[in-house]
Amino acid sequence: MKLRLALFAEPVLAIARRLFWLSLWFLWLPAAVYVFWLNQGHSLALIQGTLFLISIIGLTMINAETALVLYHYYLRH
Repeated sequence: MKLRLALFAEPVLAIARRLFWLSLWFLWLPAAVYVFWLNQGHSLALIQGTLFLISIIGLTMINAETALVLYHYYLRH
């Protein structure tokens, strides 16, 4: 019987392929938008400010949810 590595099993490879294509979208799409925006003669300040604002909102939401879970956990104990 041939020994097989679980790393190369078909379900694992299918997930790896999906993650690979997803990562390409998340890497190349913003890069393409940046290059297009710069080629039009615009500054990246607006895009960078928007990304900063979105990240701050996301961080605030994640911290609020974590605080809420911890509050409810310690409230019951």
